[in-house]
Amino acid sequence: MAYRALGFIVLFSFALRMLLRSDYLDDWDSVQFVLALGNYSIVYHQPHPPGYPVYIFLGRALNMLLANGQLSLTVMSAIFGSLCLIPTYLLSRELFEERTAAVAAIILSLAPAALIFSEVVMSDIVSMFFVAATAYLLFLGISSRKHYYLAAFTLGITIGVRQTDFMLIPLFLLVAVYRRDLRDLVSSSAIMLASVLLWLVPVILDTGIKEFAEAQRLQGQIALQNGTLYGAGWLNPENIMHFLQALFSLFVEGWSIQFIAFLGLTLVAALMRIKAGKTDPMDKRMIFLMTWLVPYLLVFTLAYQLYIPRYLLPVFPPLAIIFASSMVSILKQTRKGWQRGLVILIFVALISAMGGQALHQAYDLHNSIPAPVQAAQFIQKNYDPERTLIIAGDSFRHFQYYLPGYTVKLNWFTAADDWYLTPERLYGYLMENRTIISEGEPISFADSANPVQFAREGRIYPKHELVALYEYNNTPDLSIFKGEGWHGQENWAGVPTRWMTEEATLLLPSDANRSVDLEFIALAFGQNRTLEVWSQDGLAPRDVGESLAEIRVPLRLRSGCNIIRLRVPEGCERPCDQQESVSEDCRCLSLAVQNLRAV
Repeated sequence: MAYRALGFIVLFSFALRMLLRSDYLDDWDSVQFVLALGNYSIVYHQPHPPGYPVYIFLGRALNMLLANGQLSLTVMSAIFGSLCLIPTYLLSRELFEERTAAVAAIILSLAPAALIFSEVVMSDIVSMFFVAATAYLLFLGISSRKHYYLAAFTLGITIGVRQTDFMLIPLFLLVAVYRRDLRDLVSSSAIMLASVLLWLVPVILDTGIKEFAEAQRLQGQIALQNGTLYGAGWLNPENIMHFLQALFSLFVEGWSIQFIAFLGLTLVAALMRIKAGKTDPMDKRMIFLMTWLVPYLLVFTLAYQLYIPRYLLPVFPPLAIIFASSMVSILKQTRKGWQRGLVILIFVALISAMGGQALHQAYDLHNSIPAPVQAAQFIQKNYDPERTLIIAGDSFRHFQYYLPGYTVKLNWFTAADDWYLTPERLYGYLMENRTIISEGEPISFADSANPVQFAREGRIYPKHELVALYEYNNTPDLSIFKGEGWHGQENWAGVPTRWMTEEATLLLPSDANRSVDLEFIALAFGQNRTLEVWSQDGLAPRDVGESLAEIRVPLRLRSGCNIIRLRVPEGCERPCDQQESVSEDCRCLSLAVQNLRAV
C-alpha cells in the first residue's frame, strides 16, 4: 500500500510537470545546455565551466529518442523532478516512519521552486535527484558496506551533474566516522575518485588540458567577483546579517510565505519533544540531516550570488523531511480528537496554499513567452538579418539561438573572444552603415530615444524579466559611442551618467578630418583624480575633483571612426571596500561622466 501511494505521488507529479512544462528556453544557461547537446565546448560556454558533463550526457541520451534539444532537456527536468520524490520518501521512511515519508514527498512535490525548475531547461533539478539519491545510499551505508560503496560511486556522478555538489563530501565523511573502518574509507574514496574520473577525463581530453584549466580559471574569477564574500569586501556582523536575510528571502521565494509557518511548526515540534523529554542531541537522524544542510547553507551564505532560488534546491529534500517529521510529531503529541482534526486541517491548508502558489506560477510560466524570446521575435519580424547588427547583454544567448542568420555580439566579457564586441569591431560595423540594435542599454552617450521594451513578470521566472532594445540607424556625424571600460547607464536627476573603470574607450565617427572639442561633465570617486585622454595628438591630462565640473579636451579627428582612450592613473575603487561602508555597490569606479559631446 505504501509503495502504491508513492507511485501515485510520483506519477501525478510527473504528469503535472509534463502538462505545465515551458515551451521556451527561459534562461541564458538553458540555451547553453541545448547548444551543448550538438557541440559540447566548455571554451565556448556550451555549457559554461565547470561543464556539467553528466547532465549533458543524460540529455544527449534522451535527445536520441526525442530529436529536439529543448524538449529533451525539459522532459528530463520533469522526469528527475518527479523521481527525486523516491529517494526523499525512502530516506524519510528510514529516518522516521511511513507517514513522514508520504508527507515529505508531497511537500517536496509542491514546493514552488521544485515545481518551477522541473518545468524548464536547467541542471539544478536533475542535481537535486542525484543529491537525494546519494544521501539515501549514504544513510544505508552506515550499516552496509555495499551501500556505502554504491553511495561513493553516485557521489562522484552527482558532482558530474553539478560540480558544486562536492558539498556532500562532509556527509560522506560523517558516514565514515560512524562506520569506523579506515579500509572502507580508503576503498570508498577510491571508488568516488574513479567515478569522478569517468566524466572528468573525457572532458579534459575533449577540451585540451590548457584550455580546460584556463576556462575553469576564468569562470572561477567570475564566480568570485559575483560571490557574496568578494562583494562584501570583508566579514563583519552587519554583513553576515545581510547575507542571512538575503538567504531567508530566497527560501521564502522558493517555498512561498508558508516557509515561515513550516519553520514555526518545526520549532513547536522541537519544544514539544523537549517538554516530553524525548530530545537527544546526539540523535543520528538530525546529525545526518544537519550535515547535509549546513555545508550547503554556509556556501550559499558566503560564496553564492543570492538572486535566484534554484541554487537552494539541493537542500529542499532534507527540509521537506524535517518539516514533515515536525508535522507528524505534533500530530502524535496531540491527544484530543477535535485538536487532532484542527491540526490536520492546518497542515492541509498550509501545504495546499503552498501548492496553489506553485501551480499558479507554473501555469503562468507555461502560458507566457520569456522577454528575450519576445524581443527575438520582434527583431526577426522587423529587421533584415543582412543589414542588422545586434549588440546584446543578458539576452545574448537567446538571440544567438532564436535569431540564426543575424550577427549577434556580446557587449561584455566572455571566454570566447569572437563573441566579444571590441571597439575595433564596433568601428567596422559603424563603417558598414548597418542598423544597430543594442539590447539592455544604449551604446551612445547622447541617446535620448525611448527603447522598445518586452517584459514577463519576475514572479513567473526570476530572471530575464525585462528586455529593452535601442535602435541606431544612419548614425549621425560626431555621435559618441561607448567602448570598453564603462559601467551601465544611470540617471542622475534625469541626466544620463556613466561611471568609468580605470581605463575606457570612446568611439567617435567623423565624416571628415577635423578638430573638435570633447566636452563633458565629470566628478571623481572618493578623491581627486587625473583623467588622461589619449588620441592622435597624444596625451591630454585633466584634473577632476569630487564635485561635478566641466571638462574640455581638444581633439583632432580623422575621417572614419576614431577610438579615444581614457585612463585614470590613480585607478578605481569599490564603494563596498570603503572603511565603515554599508554600500552593496562593488563596481570599481574612478570617474562619473555625463553630457559627453564633440563640438
